[in-house]
Amino acid sequence: MKSFRHIAFVLMAAALAAGCAKTEVSAPEREITFSVGSRVAKTKAVEITEFTSFQSKGYLHAEGVNTVQDFFGAAGETITKTGSEWLPSHPYYWPKSESSYINFISWYDKNGAPTTVTENTIEWSNRTIAADDNILVAKKAWKQKANVVNYFTSGVPTIFHHLLGKVGFDVKASDVTETNGDVTTTWSIRIENFTLSGVYRTGTLSLTNNEEPVVEEGQPCVSAWTGNWVNNGITSTISGADITVNTTTPVSVLASASVLPQSIDGKNVSFDYTIITTSTNNVTDETHVLEETMSSGNLALSSFSGSASEWEMNKIITYTITITSKTGAISMHPEIADIDYSLTLDVE
Repeated sequence: MKSFRHIAFVLMAAALAAGCAKTEVSAPEREITFSVGSRVAKTKAVEITEFTSFQSKGYLHAEGVNTVQDFFGAAGETITKTGSEWLPSHPYYWPKSESSYINFISWYDKNGAPTTVTENTIEWSNRTIAADDNILVAKKAWKQKANVVNYFTSGVPTIFHHLLGKVGFDVKASDVTETNGDVTTTWSIRIENFTLSGVYRTGTLSLTNNEEPVVEEGQPCVSAWTGNWVNNGITSTISGADITVNTTTPVSVLASASVLPQSIDGKNVSFDYTIITTSTNNVTDETHVLEETMSSGNLALSSFSGSASEWEMNKIITYTITITSKTGAISMHPEIADIDYSLTLDVE
């Protein structure tokens, strides 16, 4: 019996020893999230508010593997805002090897999709731009290995840049009322047949980004894409609304529309306008109404003082047309600003 117990004890000890030898402490899975914004301010990232999801591709450079792998699969992933986080459709995890890394390519296209996306190129081929189009691409995020604090949130640094411009036209009256002695005069202006001509609506954009940036310590490793739109050489006309203006505050005649970046050469606006002058004798209540209809003819955008030489990517231009109520004279003033679709979005 003594011999049996001794043998049993030895076997049990051996089993315990074997069990300890097989125990491993594995590193915890680290889920990938995205840190999304439109630019970096001094104290925070400016939040994107014009969409709640975008597309992304990841290119995995894994230790010991000679070829680059599609981390999200060939089709890429949809990244969606979930609460305060931007997440893929299901969890993905960072590689465990310190020698492995992922390059991320992200974009948003409201009405379509790029024709080509690779690790170093993005292309939109023969894309026709609608008035409500919105196309953005994020700076390429290089050699990502973990969620780190970028722009004061944690995740893949994803900073978007608009690829289109926006153009709009407003009209206002120089004066709407005046009183001389017993007579009060008021003016209103009717605008009809407003057109903007010479606009290129279809083009191709080929972007490249194949050189890893040199960044300061503590800054995200991201770089902007390079490339310009090339139009297809065919112009079109955009029509505005028929409106009546009886205020010195600008009224929209052609709502701000997305456009290809392009030179303003060959761009003209034309419209018919009727000035309605109403004079009232405040003593006799006698009223006289005069309507004068005129045509602006073709007004070249390049002929107006202060006009930018081109409609730029990531910029919005609002042209304000002022019509002098007494004489019918026309002036135009363009204002240029960064695109601000949401009125609170400040874009790099």
